Amino acid sequence: MLSKSFAQAAAFFRDVRATEKVWFIRNGDGCPAPLGANGRRSLPFWSSAARAARAACRLGFEPVGGVDAVGCLA
Repeated sequence: MLSKSFAQAAAFFRDVRATEKVWFIRNGDGCPAPLGANGRRSLPFWSSAARAARAACRLGFEPVGGVDAVGCLA
């Protein structure tokens, strides 16, 4: 059985390959960039406008979409 995180990652890459787009979220202060355990920041992306909109609504941000992802999955 596949883990939930594996299934979500597979869906992310499948969607991005199909649309060649990613979405992110931001507010007046910018984009969230959580600090990872390794001390580096990462910018979260979503593979669909609907997923980004749900996250934005929950977190108090606005979705930003349709960013070209060509070359990111090489």
